[in-house]
Amino acid sequence: MSESYSTTVSSWVFAIYQALNKQGIDGEGILRKCHLEIDDVQENNHRFALKQVRQLWMESVAATGNEAFGLQVVDCLDEKALNALTTAILVSKNIQEAIQRLLRYYQAVSSGFTLVVHKEDHLVMEFQNTPSGEFIAPEAVDAAFGIMVRDVRKLTDAKINPTIIELTKSVPNQAVDYTQFFKCPVHFNAKRNAISFPSLILDLEIPNANERLAAHLEQYLSDVLKTLDEQEISRKIYICLMQMLPSGTPTIVELASHMNMSERSLQRKLKEANTGFTEILSDLRMDLATRYLKEEKYQISEISYLLGFSSPSNFVRFFKNQTGYPPSQYSEGQ
Repeated sequence: MSESYSTTVSSWVFAIYQALNKQGIDGEGILRKCHLEIDDVQENNHRFALKQVRQLWMESVAATGNEAFGLQVVDCLDEKALNALTTAILVSKNIQEAIQRLLRYYQAVSSGFTLVVHKEDHLVMEFQNTPSGEFIAPEAVDAAFGIMVRDVRKLTDAKINPTIIELTKSVPNQAVDYTQFFKCPVHFNAKRNAISFPSLILDLEIPNANERLAAHLEQYLSDVLKTLDEQEISRKIYICLMQMLPSGTPTIVELASHMNMSERSLQRKLKEANTGFTEILSDLRMDLATRYLKEEKYQISEISYLLGFSSPSNFVRFFKNQTGYPPSQYSEGQ
């Protein structure tokens, strides 16, 4: 899974441009440094390569001298800018339904990360690398978490804040800005990029729910994803499986349901791609296992959980069958 397909919608790039201008910085000049044209940025639903957007974030931080610049961009990302996805979330029946919609359609905004949602002591929403190993800029994570917190506060009359923010980035000079914005502990140099909320949030009803509007927006978002679906089937399956693994080993029936298709249709697509469900699941687990072991951030028991194994011993057995040696000897086997 080495080829890159990752893109970000123009509304995010335009918000960065606006935030720069607000601070008296030549936003258009920064865009030109990244080979981005203002006409394209102002065009609705235009998409930009992840590499360009990462460079834009980097240039923006350098120009402002503010490592918390991502939080400033939140004010420029209103519901109108984010269009159908944010509106569909805000008119959902409850928070759980809103999160399900976010999981299904977040790639309509950006395909530069994989969103995984699971329950630990709290509800955890984690941003992971794409199957090709790419990832959005640290400032984009800040902005995305900022949008989530802003919308949760809006839906709950500011009664609920996150319980903890975990960021892999090093401690910024403006660390206090994060605590003031999120109103919860913020851990830097963390093992993952994750935001946690109290589990009770899932059952909260949304006052302005509108089932008809939500259905209309879902159709639009589905059409957007179909347009983007020039990706091969194996990559889409990788992303779905990455989202499902922390809840245990998925079945092909569960995967088909997650992808909004019948098992027969999924089997046919796998056959056309000359691959199979078991093969893709095994390849994904090995890709992720070697990535996590190489990063040296997780214990064997944590990797076992992230890969959906029921116990660490099952993970060790799987890894040894694939490589001939246990995961504890991974670095020696390289």
